[in-house]
Amino acid sequence: VDIRALTDDEALDIQQIENLQREDLKPLEEAKAFVAMLSRTGSSMDALAVKLGKTAKHIAARLSLLNLVEEARKALDEDRIGIRHALKIAPLPKPVQVQALEACF
Repeated sequence: VDIRALTDDEALDIQQIENLQREDLKPLEEAKAFVAMLSRTGSSMDALAVKLGKTAKHIAARLSLLNLVEEARKALDEDRIGIRHALKIAPLPKPVQVQALEACF
């Protein structure tokens, strides 16, 4: 047992980092956790990347998924499209995203 006195922010960081290590973590869950951590701490993507042992490019890619239209988010969550397709669709304008999603099927 490791007992430490932690601030609320430190405890929340530990909880979020542990959650990010789940095997069944979906890309959008990861993106939402990154946003929460960035918003709460005010740190940069680079600082967060170092803290989590990820690259800033990985974090930026996951954050881009938050730009997906709802239909694309649902398709990604349901594994009807993969992360590579989602990452190609995310930067497109919203109306084009719908067309690109339909082209995946």
